[in-house]
Amino acid sequence: NKGLYIYTRHDIEGIKDSKQSKGYSGVVHFMTDNNLVAGCPKDGGLCKQSIYENVIINYGNYTSAYDEADSDQNAQNLAILTAEKVYFFIGDNKAWEKDVLMRGDPLSVSVSPGGKYVIFSTEISQEPYRIFKIFTDNNVDKTFTQPNKNEDVVFVHANDKGLFYATKHNRTLKYYQIGSYTTEYNPASPAPSATPNSKTSALSYWSDGTWHQASQQSFNNLVEGAIYLANQNITLDMGGANGSLFILKDTLFSVDNYQHPILLKGQMTADFASPQIVYALKFDRFDMQLFQSKLNLFRANRLNADEYFVVKNVHTKFRLTNLENNFNVAVDTGEVQVLNNKKTETITSGKQISIDKDNQVKESIYLGWKLYAIIAGVFALISGVLLFVYRKTKVGRTTLSILQTILKTILKVLKFSILLFKIIFNTFCKLIKKQIKKRK
Repeated sequence: NKGLYIYTRHDIEGIKDSKQSKGYSGVVHFMTDNNLVAGCPKDGGLCKQSIYENVIINYGNYTSAYDEADSDQNAQNLAILTAEKVYFFIGDNKAWEKDVLMRGDPLSVSVSPGGKYVIFSTEISQEPYRIFKIFTDNNVDKTFTQPNKNEDVVFVHANDKGLFYATKHNRTLKYYQIGSYTTEYNPASPAPSATPNSKTSALSYWSDGTWHQASQQSFNNLVEGAIYLANQNITLDMGGANGSLFILKDTLFSVDNYQHPILLKGQMTADFASPQIVYALKFDRFDMQLFQSKLNLFRANRLNADEYFVVKNVHTKFRLTNLENNFNVAVDTGEVQVLNNKKTETITSGKQISIDKDNQVKESIYLGWKLYAIIAGVFALISGVLLFVYRKTKVGRTTLSILQTILKTILKVLKFSILLFKIIFNTFCKLIKKQIKKRK
């Protein structure tokens, strides 16, 4: 229906003029890190970019009338297929390129989840059929077989089970698996997080100049405009596929009429699985009347735009800290956009920004939970070196003796646990067998 209005991504984001282009130029390939590969916003070529058109990698002018792309599970390795060549990139470096022949029928390309193998189709000059080729990330030809005679390769694919291709002969379609991996691909483990609660009783609310204990509350049942205090660290389930919200003890917060969190004072860590908005109100002193007044103005859309922050994200884990004249956003994964009085700051994974009362921005590196792992690793390394150097001293011998005793105790407990489990398991099996015999 031509009478229906088409909402563009700019309309939905509310950040640009909706009359500009509704899409991207060239190939469009979405990656697992919430970025995409498409025509560069400026100066042509192909770029890895965020949905806000921030260029991350410029791959150069590898485009033609026909383009296709695929990437690995970690969004690091990328294959680009044009009408004349296939290119493979590791990060922002081109690892290799191969000629392809295209006479009209579409070609395809796919990268294995671990980024080790690339399979792509091409035509050959001697036959009217498409074939496939396989190359490794370090440019080694691994094409050990070819499709049956007179079968045309219409599609290639790589997934966590192996490499595959589909052929067509007359009216028959066939799907083949070329081979499987010797080791299963295991993606990086995500940072540990607390299990979210659907309800909590660890909240108080502000009313008539004093705090009152709140009954059990779910996130969706929080009252718009009420000021809540977290009596302890809590992790709230935001419902469905929205994700979770960790709230630090003594944090003050509220929600608007759309159930968007409003951070007044303290710290929140958002682990969102879908696009969300969080607000944070600026303050220069701890004053409950000030918080209530600013919150009421904000809800009535009468609070000055430079008195609050709008935090927008896409499938992201990030931390917000709101203190006197200081607002901090630290991003663990994904990308976050912070808006304040028409000024926009974009923070990517592993970065953080601090904004002071004068809206001066400072950017720095954010390690998050990785910092504790690094500290623990360094401590273990230093301890090991010191124990080795001083192993012949009295203190060193005593420490080593204690560690040996602890290790032996752990091993004994482990052996006893295994033995106990075997006894219980065997007894349980015998009881089941007896019951089966009685029924017969």
